[in-house]
Amino acid sequence: MNQRGCNLQVRPPRFNYYVQQRVVFDLFLPAFLPRLNGREARRHRFAMKISVITATLNSAEFLSECIASVLRQEDGEVEHIIVDGGSTDDTLQIARSSPHLLVVVRPGCSIYEAWNIGLDVATGDLIGFCNSDDYYAPDAFAPIRQQAAARLDAWMISGKAVRFAHRPAGNEVILGEHFDKVPNRLHFEDLDVFGPAPNARFFTRKLISRIGKFDTRFRLGSDCSYLMEIALLRLPVAHVPDVVYYYRSHGKSASLGGNIDGLATGLDEKLMIANEFMRKHRLQPAELRHLRRAMAVQLNSTIIEAVRAGHWRLAATLAGRMRLLGAAGPIAVFGETCRVACRFVAKRAGRLAQGRGHA
Repeated sequence: MNQRGCNLQVRPPRFNYYVQQRVVFDLFLPAFLPRLNGREARRHRFAMKISVITATLNSAEFLSECIASVLRQEDGEVEHIIVDGGSTDDTLQIARSSPHLLVVVRPGCSIYEAWNIGLDVATGDLIGFCNSDDYYAPDAFAPIRQQAAARLDAWMISGKAVRFAHRPAGNEVILGEHFDKVPNRLHFEDLDVFGPAPNARFFTRKLISRIGKFDTRFRLGSDCSYLMEIALLRLPVAHVPDVVYYYRSHGKSASLGGNIDGLATGLDEKLMIANEFMRKHRLQPAELRHLRRAMAVQLNSTIIEAVRAGHWRLAATLAGRMRLLGAAGPIAVFGETCRVACRFVAKRAGRLAQGRGHA
């Protein structure tokens, strides 16, 4: 296999054969050895290989930082797979200048098709996904491996993610931090359903084998659907308290850049995913309420962004999406609107009080 060549022919049976071997190991060993400690845990940790999959398409601006963040992980063996959708800028030159990368070129493939191609060729025990405009924290993989070695019963290892943006003045602004509400547990009602999804998580091979590949019908929301399926199973998971991943919010970002057309497309996909999910699964009342509230949050936030950008006609069109929330939709949207208004008033009052204090 040519690490530096393009148009690499991917053979899915290789992945399936490997999965069969790994799943037998991962499913049955935890029953006899659910925890490892001390020297045994350290030895098993260093034996764990991590595969990172990155989808690229004209990603030259930030790709070098993404590659460097994976390369500087010094704890154990790491495999980094770049799947390119047919870039016309310097993306492939940057990727091919790093001989350690496995570069696969598939013109026209979407991000989720690229991730699925990466799954076909990945050989790691743990699999992560790094967007081409994001990066991993220094030494992020060490605690992930340590938890995976100590918790062989865990199907997924998760850490914290930070969302940031660069301002015109050159300073970096933290926009938010994302992490599981309850450590070492991922139930559906705990999930930030449509928030930044899988990138601060590492999936075991037995989990990939059980859930399957990403749904390629969607352009922006298939990772959310993937995590929803996982959360509904209530499988044992492990958690690290460290920041593992950094999401970059910028104008070209499809999901985090604030582009109003991208937000509207993402909203339609997420509402479609949620409705399909409700039809497919018999959700418990708490799970159903949680999903409808998540839909209301997405609808409200997208309408607010449209109004801020002056797209009043689009905002009115988006308001019509409320019917997709079902009979309880108006109540959910009204409740979320009240919460947003209360947060705004409290924030405004705090600023006024701070100003008076300085005066």
